[in-house]
Amino acid sequence: MSCGTLKGVFPRLFSLSSAKNAKMAELGYWYNGEWVWNLVWHRSFFDWEKSLVEQLFQSLQEVKLVFGEADSWVWKESNFLSQLCLCSGKAG
Repeated sequence: MSCGTLKGVFPRLFSLSSAKNAKMAELGYWYNGEWVWNLVWHRSFFDWEKSLVEQLFQSLQEVKLVFGEADSWVWKESNFLSQLCLCSGKAG
């Protein structure tokens, strides 16, 4: 996985997003203590785009959000990373 923001790593999917300026709290909800992503798109995906969506959700599954705990930025090897920064493995 390359390093960067979701927008940078998945530019095609970002272009299809109906919520480009949304905050994380607007892109999902808590259910039984687990975060459920609820992403909204302008249209259905072409077959070749479906693998990108799978990659996106696999990347999002690597990020463990904790109910009641705020997201934060950490300093790591000359870079700021948030929990939602994708960078060959895990942030934090």
